[in-house]
Amino acid sequence: MRMRFAIGGLVTALLAGFVSGAQAQSSGETIKIQDYPGLGNMLFRVAVAKGYCEKHGIRCQLQMIPTGPLGAQALLAKSIDMGLTPAEVQINAMIKGAQLKAIGGGAVQNVFLVAVRADLASPNAGKGVPASGGSALRSGRRG
Repeated sequence: MRMRFAIGGLVTALLAGFVSGAQAQSSGETIKIQDYPGLGNMLFRVAVAKGYCEKHGIRCQLQMIPTGPLGAQALLAKSIDMGLTPAEVQINAMIKGAQLKAIGGGAVQNVFLVAVRADLASPNAGKGVPASGGSALRSGRRG
């Protein structure tokens, strides 16, 4: 059930970002979405299979692009309308001047780590999770 709400929310956000519902239904617009080999972009594979795109008057076309950086390049080249890139790929592209927007996350349990040098002030690091804001790894020690 949670997957259905996540897919529905992402399709709705996608629709809101490109065209209004009335425009989409009248235009039958095609939206090109990055897919990955193997398991791929399950959110939109399920959305396409369940007919969520057609329900909103659009056609979702999955484009096989095997990596996040290539997906970001395809977004910038306007070959696709939506990519599923890791946060670090989007952030690095934006630091270099790319105009990209994140509208939602496709993966909810990403493994990210913020590393802090031992000589920097980090008063909550020793308090552990959740007070530290995450996993308290510091200079090779668990807090």
